[in-house]
Amino acid sequence: MEHVTAHPHAVPDPVLGVFLVAESLTEAEAMTTVLCRRLLNSHTGLSGWGLRRAQVPLLAPLGHGPLGPPESSSPPSDLRRE
Repeated sequence: MEHVTAHPHAVPDPVLGVFLVAESLTEAEAMTTVLCRRLLNSHTGLSGWGLRRAQVPLLAPLGHGPLGPPESSSPPSDLRRE
C-alpha cells in the first residue's frame, strides 16, 4: 500500500481511496477488499460500517484526459508537413 485518502462527504456514500502496487486491476481490488474487511473487523470505531464494493476507477494516463493540462505548454510550431 502506498497511500490512503478518505472522502467522508462523498455522495451517495463515503469513499476510501487506496493507492497500492498490484499486477492487475483484479489483484488491486482483491487486496483492497482484504484490507478494508480487516479494518472493519478489527477497529471498534468502524462498527456499523460495511464495505459496499472495492473497485478501481479507470483513469487516463497522466497528461491525457481530464487529469492532463487543457492545452500544450509548448508554443505552437511553424513546421508543417507538405
